Order: sequence, then structure tokens, then C-alpha cells
Amino acid sequence: MKAKENRLGSFRDPSGFVFRQDDTIYRQVNRGYKKHYDYLMSSCLYETLVNDELLISHNEVGPEYARSDEAYKIIKPEFIPFISYPYEWCFSQLKDAALTTLRIAKKALDFYMCLKDSSAYNIQFRKGSPILIDTLSFERYSEAIAERILPAFAFNALLLSIISASLPACPKILYTAEKTIFQ
Repeated sequence: MKAKENRLGSFRDPSGFVFRQDDTIYRQVNRGYKKHYDYLMSSCLYETLVNDELLISHNEVGPEYARSDEAYKIIKPEFIPFISYPYEWCFSQLKDAALTTLRIAKKALDFYMCLKDSSAYNIQFRKGSPILIDTLSFERYSEAIAERILPAFAFNALLLSIISASLPACPKILYTAEKTIFQ
């Protein structure tokens, strides 16, 4: 059996991490994320996003794949054959990724969940369309979470709409948006 290796890009999230074993990618869901993961799966948000091709699917696998005592579940996400990064994307891909993130965030609110992490690095292109690859990006909605994430999320959404609509308008509108959102 080949050695297990952690994926360096997922070390920051206390909810879990990605690792490779025998040329297969897995994600460990840690106990600290249990209530959010269980709600995601029972609320039908996961099923809705997968059916709408906005979130990659996964299968739960046995506990023998666990990498630590913190493991709650181990999932095997759908394989994405080609990984690309936002700094490699053209403007239309960046725009599609941002709009997909906004669609996901809106659907999550319908199920009383929200995106805690809307990094462009959590989006990949599968068959030419953007799809979220981070199942652990969702949390149960609460006012505390909303106060923490909504200002930055709103500012990024506003920035996208400004850039795609009219570049000369950026400085004045950005200044107004920043004053309004961050007061």
C-alpha cells in the first residue's frame, strides 16, 4: 500500500483536509464540523447543488481511511481530471466562477446555510463549467457568521458587477461601496 500524504493546500481549514492515498483523493471531515456536515446532508442542499451541477458529488467511505482521531467522516469526492487555478483563467472564466459562487451562496441561504469560504481556489472547471469542489465550505446560517462573511462577500459581488458592467465607473463606485459596506 502506498503511503498517505496530506494535500498542502487544505491545511488551513479546521473542518477537515484533503489527502491522497493510493492515487485516490479523499477528504477527512473532522468532528468539529459534524453538525454542519450532517445538516448539509440532511437539508437537501447537498443533493440540490449536486443535481444542479454546482457542487461535486462524493461518496462516504469507511473509517479505516481516517488520518487522525479527529475524523468524523471520510469522503471520496468525484475525480476532476484537470485542475486549474484562478491566476490561469481568462476573464470570462473568472466571471463564470464568481457568478457560480453567488448562485451557490443564494441556494445555500434557501436551506439556512451559508458559504463560510468563497475562495476562487474552491472552484474548478468540469466539462467547461465551474463547479465547487469544497464540500466543507458550508455552515449553518447564524447572525454571527453573517456578520463575519457578508461584508467581504458583498464587496466582491459588487466588484464583479462593476467590472463586468463598466470599467470607468470603478473608482467612484468602489469608494462608495467600501464606505457603505465597511462602516
